[in-house]
Amino acid sequence: MKNELINFRKSISRRGHRKIEDFIDLDWRLIDTVVSIFEKSHYPIAYRAFRRELAKAANIRLTDAGWYITDVLAFDPIINGEIVHVLDIGSNRVGYVVSITNAFKKYYDERKIDRKKTP
Repeated sequence: MKNELINFRKSISRRGHRKIEDFIDLDWRLIDTVVSIFEKSHYPIAYRAFRRELAKAANIRLTDAGWYITDVLAFDPIINGEIVHVLDIGSNRVGYVVSITNAFKKYYDERKIDRKKTP
């Protein structure tokens, strides 16, 4: 996944919001990884811990995980003509806290159900 991510990073840098239909297999594999991290931690999770977990789960460097969070997940996708926020980023006394927004989680769950229905 590491080489794929490097090539992917070069191809989409500075593109801004992308339509959800334009997401490639690598996008969905990383999003599956992100969602599973939040489901395991019963979110929200500290930003640094989230970045570390993403790097470990996807077998990528911490730098690449940070890039993916800031440049891909923070550039919220366009779903059905509307920009949908993927991450909700807040802060507490310790630092930044990250969670998945309900709107994106709803879309993700619906997509997961649709993928199971299609052979």
